[in-house]
Amino acid sequence: MKKPREAIVQSELYRLLKNYLLSRRYQNVDVEPEKVTPRGNADLVLIRNVDGKEEALLVIEVKSPKDKLSVYDEYARKQAEGYAEDLNASYYAVTNGLFIRLFRRPNEDLGCYCFELSDYCIERFLSDFLEMVDGLKERLSLPNDSSPEIARLVDEVAKAIEEVLEGLGGREGFHLEVSCDVVSFSYGKEACKSLYLSVGKLGRVLHLDVPYPKAQTEGVRALSPYIRIEVRALREGLGAERAKELLSELSEVPGFEWIDDRDFEKKFIYHNYFYEYGPPLSIDPTKMKERIEGLKQGLRGWLLKLSELVGQGTSHQ
Repeated sequence: MKKPREAIVQSELYRLLKNYLLSRRYQNVDVEPEKVTPRGNADLVLIRNVDGKEEALLVIEVKSPKDKLSVYDEYARKQAEGYAEDLNASYYAVTNGLFIRLFRRPNEDLGCYCFELSDYCIERFLSDFLEMVDGLKERLSLPNDSSPEIARLVDEVAKAIEEVLEGLGGREGFHLEVSCDVVSFSYGKEACKSLYLSVGKLGRVLHLDVPYPKAQTEGVRALSPYIRIEVRALREGLGAERAKELLSELSEVPGFEWIDDRDFEKKFIYHNYFYEYGPPLSIDPTKMKERIEGLKQGLRGWLLKLSELVGQGTSHQ
């Protein structure tokens, strides 16, 4: 089930796409919501009818606009890519109603663009995209975002979390495992450095992957960073209510705001970690430094509190 914010974006985007296609009398092009594929339901799929046969042109994965950088969620990108493979669509995209990140299979990043849910923006996007499909354009004409700055920002967040985990790894009550791996995906190989933090009896409760350029060879690139929090371990070790309280506290730590959209029925929360930073074209270096420091202090304090609770033998009732 889609989260409320995502469902609103998906519904409005579907309405705008449908209205534009009807108003411009694109009789052979349509948009289909929740299209079934072998891997699940694709949020939105742009389809063209060619000689009575359906041809999937574009798969769109919708994310919440709460996090301005959710279009850089690697898990969402891989979801969209998988659906595109299932439907044999040449293009796939991730959007949160603020930005849209467009890809061409097998592994070409066509850029991240400013993207608002308006008639004007949808008209520009669709007219450009359909020309791209026909080989008349290479890129969208929508304004590009500041992706180099965003990449630098995500890298700073990754380094900050890594520093916290390494700092606690040698302390009593904590155990840190570090490994460097090359992971195979359908589109190729990616290298990453994995850090697994166990807190007392809670084994590998936090898992962080960061890029590992040193492991790169021909055909291998650095994996995008992500973090995984084992909700099942927290729930079984501390009880459901205490686990909810702790995760709510973690959602207040800079860089972990996305945990507020947690789903406690899942075994873990799996999400690219992002930094909520204000206007996308105006990153204040001073404010960024303050947020990074807040992240390090907040995460360290949260993990120490978790260790204390585990050490006291807190368990579910």
